[in-house]
Amino acid sequence: MIAFILTHAGFDPTVICGGDLLDFSAEGLPTGFRLGGSSWAVFETDESDGSLLKFHPTAGVLTNVSEDHKPLSEVKSLFRQFMLQCREQRIVGVDCPVAQQLVDGLPHISYGLADNAQVRPAYAAPLQWGSDIEIDGERITLQVPGMFNVQNALAAWAAARIAGVPRRETADALSRFHGLRRRMQVVFEANGIRVIDDFAHNPDKIAAAIATLQPRCRRLAVIFQPHGFGPLRMMGDAFVHVFQHGLRSDDRLIMCPVFYAGGTVARDVSSADVTAPLAQRGVDARTLDRGQIPDELAQWAKAGDLIAIMGARDDTLTALAQNIARRISGEHGSR
Repeated sequence: MIAFILTHAGFDPTVICGGDLLDFSAEGLPTGFRLGGSSWAVFETDESDGSLLKFHPTAGVLTNVSEDHKPLSEVKSLFRQFMLQCREQRIVGVDCPVAQQLVDGLPHISYGLADNAQVRPAYAAPLQWGSDIEIDGERITLQVPGMFNVQNALAAWAAARIAGVPRRETADALSRFHGLRRRMQVVFEANGIRVIDDFAHNPDKIAAAIATLQPRCRRLAVIFQPHGFGPLRMMGDAFVHVFQHGLRSDDRLIMCPVFYAGGTVARDVSSADVTAPLAQRGVDARTLDRGQIPDELAQWAKAGDLIAIMGARDDTLTALAQNIARRISGEHGSR
């Protein structure tokens, strides 16, 4: 969002993002890279390999902090140091208590939905696919769904204010922003059935995705592929908790076998370690090979249903989403 705002406002930034922006393209394909001609730069970094500590930015944005890639204690240590390395300003999500702890004693701008946020919306109302919000007297119609994207827009608003982008231009850019590939990306919509491709992969992200999608469908099917044996081993119990308490009685979970990128990692856990205890507790949960899933969902899906493919690291999940869409289109016809 920050990259798109600065580009839209003519700041001509260099951009390196972790995801491909649908509004940026190279050779007709979405890209997360843009070579600018100015001194402005927008970089996205995270805790996965610790490389965020190579950055000493003018301003740093900390959205939220949870266990991902590393134990929470290590993640917190990395982000605290990153906040110390921000040279002029820090923009921090007040709705995440852990993020707030990491800027204790440091000057910062807070944003969020809480009453004590310095940057907060006058109102935020969900739309069928997006949100209607007002910030500092400017109305914005977000085209990306979820309250987490409202929070993201608030962070981007704060960053744009620091950069000196006029409020009206910021609001216009946010209303034009179409999101990123594999972030709540609609890959199919016909006959009342929708297929979504999403990057959600840890418990917090999956919970946020489920909470965003459920009000927008009659039934939800989550197709989840764990993004490695290590993450599944570390977060398996949390996955069970999220799906048990997040899915409704008519929703269902199908897990793919664990994504394996090679190497000598111990393969001593499996997706069944999540689906088996869920099934015992009455959740419609099972593990299937990816080749079985399109036919299974084509038979299941009816008007009003939504199918969400979730998982990280494996770009072929998009192909799975497309295969599901093609199978549903063939089963139900498309328009």
